[in-house]
Amino acid sequence: MIGLTTKGARELRELHDALRTSSAACDGDERFIADHDELEHDEATALRRICLGCDLFDLCRAYAVKARPTGGVWAGRRYGGRPARKQSATGGAPGGPGVNEGPRAVSEPLPTIETAANGHTAERTSA
Repeated sequence: MIGLTTKGARELRELHDALRTSSAACDGDERFIADHDELEHDEATALRRICLGCDLFDLCRAYAVKARPTGGVWAGRRYGGRPARKQSATGGAPGGPGVNEGPRAVSEPLPTIETAANGHTAERTSA
């Protein structure tokens, strides 16, 4: 964890420290690291219930709110991906092809992904 400089670094450190003595309810459950669009509504609801019963919920939520993870389920909320967009009458995305697509400007170092002890991912900014 040395050199972690992204948003939520303190919260991730606290979560990581707690994982040394407690197990997260999500530990070992691959559904918690699934892409946003891979989870059906009922399954996401079931995962949310698991999170609500977890002893580490508050620490997990504090990290997720601060860091905005790029994927997975954190404190009962799905991160990453996008919800399905409505299709236009012609079958394409609203506004036609190419709308809101293209490269994003990057003004800070690109993050790399590190897997936390509970199987979730965290971003680490390269120096």
